[in-house]
Amino acid sequence: MPTAYVASEEFAQLAKEELESMGLGQLPVIVEAHPPKRFTPDQVRSHADDNIAEIVHALTTPAGTLGKEYGDKTYPQPKSTIRSKPVFGSQALETKGTIQAANRLFYERGWTDGMPVIPPTRGEVEKMLEYTDRDPAEVVAVFKPRRGKATVEKIAINAVMAGCIPEYFPVVLAAVDAMAEPKFNLAGIIATTNPASPLVIINGPAVKELEFNYGYGLFGSVMRANATIGRAVRLVILNIAGGEPGIYDRSTFGQAGKYSFCIAENEDENPWEPLHVELGYPKDTSTITVFGGAAPHNILDMMSTTAKGVLTTIVHNVVASGSNNIVAGGGQPLIIFGPEQASVLAREGFDKKKIREFIYKHARAPYPPYIVSQRTKGHSLTKEHPIHNVASSPEDIMIMVASGGGSHASFVASFFDSTRAVTRPLALKDGTPVKSVHDFKRSGGKK
Repeated sequence: MPTAYVASEEFAQLAKEELESMGLGQLPVIVEAHPPKRFTPDQVRSHADDNIAEIVHALTTPAGTLGKEYGDKTYPQPKSTIRSKPVFGSQALETKGTIQAANRLFYERGWTDGMPVIPPTRGEVEKMLEYTDRDPAEVVAVFKPRRGKATVEKIAINAVMAGCIPEYFPVVLAAVDAMAEPKFNLAGIIATTNPASPLVIINGPAVKELEFNYGYGLFGSVMRANATIGRAVRLVILNIAGGEPGIYDRSTFGQAGKYSFCIAENEDENPWEPLHVELGYPKDTSTITVFGGAAPHNILDMMSTTAKGVLTTIVHNVVASGSNNIVAGGGQPLIIFGPEQASVLAREGFDKKKIREFIYKHARAPYPPYIVSQRTKGHSLTKEHPIHNVASSPEDIMIMVASGGGSHASFVASFFDSTRAVTRPLALKDGTPVKSVHDFKRSGGKK
C-alpha cells in the first residue's frame, strides 16, 4: 500500500527510528516545519503546499526506488539532548576495573540515567536470578518503540545497576510484565511530549516485608525498596525500550518520576478496602500495579472539617484547564488521600463509591468556544461549549490511601485516556501467588 509518513522536523528522526524498529525503515518520511503553532494559517498553507509534491512522489513511486531514496536517510536529533563524552576532572585518577571507570563507560554509552550504577557483574546478576523460577533467556516482553527484548536476564542486569537487592527482583519482574500489557501503552508513555512515567504501586504483605515507604515523604527519598525498584523499572525503559530523552523519549519537561516512581499503600490507616482488594485480589496477596501518570500534584486543605468540604477542595484542584485528564476529557486519574482526610471522609459515611460519584459529578470544566471546533469527540456538549470531565466514568477514578500526617491529598493525572493501569500479583511462573519473596528462591530460582 503506498504510504507516506508526515512528521514535523523536531520528530522526524523519532519517526524514522520507530519505522525502522518495525521493519519499515524504507518508508518515506515527509518533513514539515516545527512547531506549526508559530505560523499563521497562510504560512501553514504555504508549507503544506511545498510538501504536496513530495507526498505525491512518495505515493506514486515504486517501493524499490523509494527504498533507495529514503532507506538510509537520517534527520537531525534535538541538540539539547545529544549525550556527549565529557572530560571529567578526575579522569586521570580512574583506573581500569574501578567503579568510577565502569560508570564513565556506562554513561558514555548511554546505559545510565545519569546517576552512578552498580556494575552488573555475572555474580551479582546470578544472585538476582535466584529470586525467580523463570528461565533467564525467557522473553518477558518486546518493548516498543525500540522493539527491545526484555529477557529475564536483561531485567536482572538493570535491577543490579539500579542498586536492587535480590529480594526486590520479583517485584521488578512483575512491574515489567505489567508494563507489557497493551492497554498500558508504554510506547505512547515513552514517546509523548507529556511528562508521563510509569508509577509502580505496591500492595499486600510485600509492603512491610521489603520495607516500602507508604508514609511520610511518600514520593521522596530514603527507602531503598522504593528508590531502587522504581529506578530499575526506569532503566529497563531506557536500556531495553529505548526511552532516552531526545531519541524516543520526547517528554518536553520530564519529571522526577523519570528517575524513580514507586510507592506503597498505607493499608494500616486505610478505612476502606486497599487498592488490590478492590481489584479482586485477597488481602494477603501482594500485588504490583503500574499506572501511567504525570508528576503528583499536592492538594492542601487546612480549613475543611467536613467530607464535602474536603471533596470540594479536591474537585477544584483536579479541574485545572491544563490538567491531562481535563484536556483529554476523561481518563483514569489517581487520587491519593492522606490518612487524615480519609478518616474525615469515612467518618461521614463516604466510601470509595460515594467519593467517585461526587468527584465525577462535580469535577467538570467548561472549555472556551474556540476549542469546540477542534475537539468535541467524547465530550458532553452544552449549547455554548464542551464540558470536560476528569474521568471517563466514576469507576475510572482510582483511589488509595498513603502518606503520613497532615491534611493533604495528591492528584496524579493519567496519561490522558491513552493508558490503563495494570496489576500483577506477586506469583510464581505458574500463577501461584507467594506469601513471601523468599518463596521464589525456595521454588528453585535460577542459579
